[in-house]
Amino acid sequence: MARKTIYATILAVVSLLLFRLLTMSTSQSFLSSSPYDEAEFLGLINEIYKLLIRQGAFTEHDIIRAPPQGHAINLSLLDDPDRIDARVVSLMRKLPEGPEACIAPSMKSVYYLDSDDLVWSRDIDRREMGLDEEAPPNQMNALPTVLLLLSGRESTDPALVLDVADNTIRYFTELYNGPHYMDFPAEHAPTYLRRMRDNYRQADWVANHDGAVLRTDQKYPWTLELQRKLLEDYKWPGDEFRREDWIRDAPPMIDSFMQEEYQVWAGEFTVASARSQGLPTIA
Repeated sequence: MARKTIYATILAVVSLLLFRLLTMSTSQSFLSSSPYDEAEFLGLINEIYKLLIRQGAFTEHDIIRAPPQGHAINLSLLDDPDRIDARVVSLMRKLPEGPEACIAPSMKSVYYLDSDDLVWSRDIDRREMGLDEEAPPNQMNALPTVLLLLSGRESTDPALVLDVADNTIRYFTELYNGPHYMDFPAEHAPTYLRRMRDNYRQADWVANHDGAVLRTDQKYPWTLELQRKLLEDYKWPGDEFRREDWIRDAPPMIDSFMQEEYQVWAGEFTVASARSQGLPTIA
């Protein structure tokens, strides 16, 4: 009887431990088991760039690839370059320097070869939220292990921050009314980048010819039609993808969709305005 009690107790303890392991948050398990790996990180970034090139967002010639010794970034412009983690400096030197086009919705790569971009990338909150831009940059704002990976196209747009210390990415916006970027939720960096990559593969994100990236969204039915055309009519993203046809057809197609949306919006606005003033309407 005592032996059965001991076995039951052991079974209960093991079951409890298994339950706790299974109910750990995904982010916790990622953070504890997946340290930062530069080669993995660069590989995922390059996959995203390849998809954008295939969609016609820009060409390979628009990208400045790092030479074997890395980009010649002028770190002497920074107040204290020795303060920055060596892994961050290495990644800055090896990341492709992208064009002005967006890499994700409302976000573009940071041009570290440009002195202003380099200096302001170390004052993340103020740069990305348009706070007191007249004051000199506070380069202590960026932690030593942190890199501004993608910058908002405008100061009110979102941005991405990588922390090599725990291999996480933070997506942050000015909607929080200006807290420190580290106050935003952290997510396992490779998982985040894979989701970005898959958003392009599934045409949940579509590159526009004006340098923007469009999200397909049920609120805007024309974006779902654009997604359908890219996947079904143009055979994205497989080997049968009609790339040249898409690059030719997409700009006027998107312009036409957006013009139709504007006309619908303008018509609804006109009717609503007339009704608010007590004027007769057709419908």
